[in-house]
Amino acid sequence: MKQFILSIIFSSIFVTGFSQQEAAYTRTMETNIKTLDTASTTETYVQLGNNFDRIANAAKDQWLPYYYAGFCYAVMAFKTKDKTQVDAIADKADSYLDKADALKPGNSEISTLRAMITNTRILVDPRSRWQELNTVSEGWIIKAQQQDPANPRPWYIQARTKLYTPAMLGGGPEAALPVLEEALTRFGKFQPDNSLAPNWGHEEAQKLLTQLKK
Repeated sequence: MKQFILSIIFSSIFVTGFSQQEAAYTRTMETNIKTLDTASTTETYVQLGNNFDRIANAAKDQWLPYYYAGFCYAVMAFKTKDKTQVDAIADKADSYLDKADALKPGNSEISTLRAMITNTRILVDPRSRWQELNTVSEGWIIKAQQQDPANPRPWYIQARTKLYTPAMLGGGPEAALPVLEEALTRFGKFQPDNSLAPNWGHEEAQKLLTQLKK
């Protein structure tokens, strides 16, 4: 009987400790995601990328810290003005997504971010890279759409990709507009699974729509 009671006590301590760790993880992630929602400078993205990296190292069974670290580096790859640095930054983003994918394979959000990262590589030298990498980007977009049709972000990235593709190659504002409208329809219906799930892109898509309709 004594051994049984001790077993219950130790089990309760374990469950309590685990619950406290989960709560601390959630609070830390929510704080950094909130900052990420309003980030605008490279310095902030670097800091957030480091923060998510530390969280990932402390919670190695969670895919989202790796995802958000990859997201930070994807944005940095778009923002950097020195095109000689883009590939290295994009490599860093992809390395985080490799870890996220190992924990959460077949995930639409990860595939969407892969397309976004591929687009940063195209922008380094569109003339020489477009033909090969545009096919790669489109492949990731289609995969993301199939993995989760309710996820609006693949359609948003697809619209943005079409916008910056020459009209002679099937792009331009007219080609981008219906895809963007489809993205916004899906944004209107989308509900993230929880407070940590990816939920970016709606505001950016609305701004892009205003730009296209001017």
